Amino acid sequence: MKKISFKSKYIRRVRAVALSLPIIFIFGAVGAFSLGLGALLTAVAVTILSVYVYFYVPLLYNSFGYELNEDEIVIKRGVLFEQSIKARFSKVQYYELSSTPLQNIFGLKSIRIYLCGSVIIMPHMNYPDAKAIAGAIQRNKEKMKDTTT
Repeated sequence: MKKISFKSKYIRRVRAVALSLPIIFIFGAVGAFSLGLGALLTAVAVTILSVYVYFYVPLLYNSFGYELNEDEIVIKRGVLFEQSIKARFSKVQYYELSSTPLQNIFGLKSIRIYLCGSVIIMPHMNYPDAKAIAGAIQRNKEKMKDTTT
């Protein structure tokens, strides 16, 4: 079972801190009116952020994996509720490779695989791994086209 890039931990941590800074700032402003309440809210927010960043993010990274077979991809993910997805390449309609600005900084891509009736998103993948999955989908599509003609 192959893992997504270890850099995904950094992306999730950066996002968590960026989203929590305004909240902590607001709680600090509440502290201007009520010092005890502001300190309590800030302490709770920092504790929740710390638990997320240092415990949940590594668990999330370790729980996500995939296996590329000849005619399907098997994806396993989930921290509390494990989910296993098998997607046959013959059911794939198309795929997209995309990246956010933060993913560009770390050299990562996300791949969206559009199946008949559903979408599978594989975030924070190394570019060569994402290209390997895209190549496997493309090869299977060409093989399917050759067998029908």
